[in-house]
Amino acid sequence: MNASLTSMMDQQLVWQGKNWHPSHHPLTTTGYEQLDQKLAEHGWAKASVNEIYVCAPGQGELQLLAPALSALSKQKRWIIWIAPPAMPNAPALRQLDIDISRILVVHPKTVNDQFWAIEQALQSGSCSAVLGWTQGLTALQLRRLKLAAKRGNCMAFLFRPQQERSLSSPANNRIEVQANQPSGTFSLDLFKRDGGWPTTIATCPYQDGFHC
Repeated sequence: MNASLTSMMDQQLVWQGKNWHPSHHPLTTTGYEQLDQKLAEHGWAKASVNEIYVCAPGQGELQLLAPALSALSKQKRWIIWIAPPAMPNAPALRQLDIDISRILVVHPKTVNDQFWAIEQALQSGSCSAVLGWTQGLTALQLRRLKLAAKRGNCMAFLFRPQQERSLSSPANNRIEVQANQPSGTFSLDLFKRDGGWPTTIATCPYQDGFHC
């Protein structure tokens, strides 16, 4: 094998599909049959890190998570939103059958505080999901978040700017979301997913009453 490639593999900079195995962790359906079929676990796996990429807020990224958040909010654990670009819309969340009493919103003052808050929430064991709006995370920080998700048996959903999709990441799934406003749908580009090649989903319908 080429020495350069061997070096990159030793540094865990190369993803190998043959090294993926089902996690056997309980999962939550995405609420979108097409997406469930594309994901290795046929849903969002617990103890996983999922990156969501958008060119700007409001592309359907929260639509993507709404069915899962509804199911997770029925648990006795928290769903923590860290550094969202706007306060969650409580009436819209209720309309989607999301129990807002299980949601906590955290506004860290600095980027370092933001990373610390996400890591602590993930590994706490008291959260079913952590939603974090991030930018500029290093590969080392992302690996730490993946370990924290495993320790806390928690799902991580990291919203990252579109320009960072070319950077390497150990995340289980990396998905770009784009709104198709005229048709009332959004599309998904799964450019990295556990156990499979990149793929796309052309149309996902918005959930009733929640377009953000």
